[in-house]
Amino acid sequence: MERSTSASIVANRERGGRLSRVNSMSSTLRFRPIEPFGAEVDLDLRCQLADDQVDDLRHLFRLHHLLIFENQHLAPEQFRAAMAHLGPVPPETGFVSTDPNVGANGRLKLAFHSDLAFAQKPDLGVALYAVDVVDDETATKFAHAYTALGRLPSELRARLEGLQCRHVWPVDQAGRNHEAALRDSDPRAVHPLIADHPLTGEPVLYVNYKLTDCILGMTADDSEALLQELFRYIYDPDNIVVHRWRAGGLAVWDNYYVHHGRDELTAPGVRSLMRVTLAEQGFFEQFPQFAAIVDGFTDDRHRSTSS
Repeated sequence: MERSTSASIVANRERGGRLSRVNSMSSTLRFRPIEPFGAEVDLDLRCQLADDQVDDLRHLFRLHHLLIFENQHLAPEQFRAAMAHLGPVPPETGFVSTDPNVGANGRLKLAFHSDLAFAQKPDLGVALYAVDVVDDETATKFAHAYTALGRLPSELRARLEGLQCRHVWPVDQAGRNHEAALRDSDPRAVHPLIADHPLTGEPVLYVNYKLTDCILGMTADDSEALLQELFRYIYDPDNIVVHRWRAGGLAVWDNYYVHHGRDELTAPGVRSLMRVTLAEQGFFEQFPQFAAIVDGFTDDRHRSTSS
């Protein structure tokens, strides 16, 4: 599925795929729908946007949950200003890079996750901007938890009502994480398994592969069995978009509705992505104890909590 989905996106670009209009009163923006979810928007984010364009951009984000912009030429402050049209942007700006002098994460695999699920206030959205990449060599994968909830059989959906999950700081970036491996100082949080989106109020299936430790009130075996069943819906190949990075590419997604991850990076060359979030509270505001530590991390067990 990764190969076919990625190929379909590239083919749409090469065909110059038919442009659609935003379904709103002003209809100021052009975009190409991405299957199975998301949209590629034809917009230069350096430009000063009119109020109706901002409204349409927000409408697209609420409708598609993942927006892709190609051929951008943004300074850091322009990147932040563009994303501020979609929500509050905390002061932190980071880099995800294979160059340790630029940012964190290196080349390791990152399992599917939703950023800061271990916090009381997880990120609302995440944005990455490709400042230095080899075109089409590396990719980020996106899975749609919003669609997955709607696909659950009614009897399975009913089993989830009222359940809560514990989410934990990732010691293992490539796999499942559990509280037993944590230190007392490591972050963790409990959230409803079916949570209300903090902005839309819509229900969302709030579990993810990397950060969800367990379902409270169940035995370890029963909890893991139910989580694995839910993961099959979320990470079904038909429910995944693979975005291949090109210089100047930008992706922004709703962190509650969309999970992200990547394979281990084996291709040569630098891959540096600038990162900002949409959030009511930033990482260091929620975890000020990390602010004095290089890169914001407590130890060498892991080098990043995101993207």
